[in-house]
Amino acid sequence: ARVRVGAALVGRALPAAMIATSPSHLVILLHGVHGLASDLQYLAELLGENKDLLVHAPRCNEKSHLLFQGVAASGERAVADVLRVIEAHPSLEKLSVVGHSFGGIVARYLVGALYGRCGCSLKAKNFVTVATPHLGIRRPQTRPVLKGGMINAIFKTVSERFCSQLGLELNLIDSRTSPVLLRLCDGAHLRALLRFESHRLYANVFNDLLVPYCTAAILPYNPYRRKEHPLTTSAQYPHITLKSLYASRLAAAGAAVGPEAHVVCREASAA
Repeated sequence: ARVRVGAALVGRALPAAMIATSPSHLVILLHGVHGLASDLQYLAELLGENKDLLVHAPRCNEKSHLLFQGVAASGERAVADVLRVIEAHPSLEKLSVVGHSFGGIVARYLVGALYGRCGCSLKAKNFVTVATPHLGIRRPQTRPVLKGGMINAIFKTVSERFCSQLGLELNLIDSRTSPVLLRLCDGAHLRALLRFESHRLYANVFNDLLVPYCTAAILPYNPYRRKEHPLTTSAQYPHITLKSLYASRLAAAGAAVGPEAHVVCREASAA
């Protein structure tokens, strides 16, 4: 398989027998704020062992100031980058997307544009986000000072005033009537997400100060903090809670499960 970061192949050289001349499945890896495409190199190399995959990690948002321009600007750069890859590989038939942190928000914008106005015909396979602030980063302002209220107030002020357009969007104050995170939940963006055969959310159970569990898992509260779910982990995957892994497998089998079925939670030690 070909493993790309921007226009260049990355990682260890793969044996010639493993390099597919006509890949059928495009996998896009999107990094977060202050991140680099090479941050996802280990994952790219693992996926690259599959002959049918073309793994591409765009570099169009690597400069530290670019993602601070907001969802639309970052998303449009990603759209243009991915379209060039698709046009250069006519053998492609399927698409999967993996977004880390803010890269998950960019991924939602990306697929909405690809399957909306761009008329992408690739079959949507897997949509995965890792520690992505789907619900933004707003913090409650009603807590007492000694219980995190001061920290929340400082975090809110800093993120709003020093993170440019991105800070406004993640605090849901970029628009009084239609914040961009709300727009991503409707219209072409929602229809694009529904096209994917598989959806997975990965969220840190504890100690993720920038992207707490609830916003990454799209849940109203953390059931592990309230001790509603045990923190027993899987023997096969020691950084994944057994409860979420079991629910995820039931969902994949088509069984009726609760809202946590598509959420696989990682412990902070794996962050």
